[in-house]
Amino acid sequence: MRSDRHENETEITMKNLIAAAVAVSALAGTAFAESTIEFLPHGYILTGLANGGTAGAGNASGDGSYETFRWTSADGVERLGLATVPTLGIGAGTPDISYDGLSVSASIISTDMRMTQGIWHAASGWTETMPPMPANGVLLDDSYGTAWGLSGDGQTLTGFFWGVVEEFTRARASAWSSSTGMISLAQGSDRSARVNAANYDGSVVVGWEE
Repeated sequence: MRSDRHENETEITMKNLIAAAVAVSALAGTAFAESTIEFLPHGYILTGLANGGTAGAGNASGDGSYETFRWTSADGVERLGLATVPTLGIGAGTPDISYDGLSVSASIISTDMRMTQGIWHAASGWTETMPPMPANGVLLDDSYGTAWGLSGDGQTLTGFFWGVVEEFTRARASAWSSSTGMISLAQGSDRSARVNAANYDGSVVVGWEE
């Protein structure tokens, strides 16, 4: 099985360029009569944008750390810490941001020094989703799982965790909130899957399955 952490570098670059272009378009579209283009510092790649285009989130790729950052039109770039690459040598997932721009989701380093999913909030900082793991969850190459999306209200984080199915390790599509904990969306399938995005309240999610 090909790991999600080893996507083709060119493909990743193109996705990031597209996301950045969309972000610039959104910023310009908020006040068309007075539209401006704002460029982030070199090496900061936007992967998510809040409603209104006044806040965004992404990875700091310029120094090789891929640390998650939050950007606002008022204060510029704020690095959020807990990058996995400096400690584990690997990174995965894409940061996302809530509609109000106050919450950010990303793959982060856990308190026990593994890769996990996390939600950052402007008032409280980071909350990690794992550990504890779901019943069939396992570690794979120092990773519990990775984060790929966040609901509009900032409450539901989507992505996958690594789980054992019939003695094979698979990516198990998942959704997490503080009220439900980690929920597997595998629906009994033995194939790898991932949830990429959610609607405003997390009641509808989209992704892929092998």
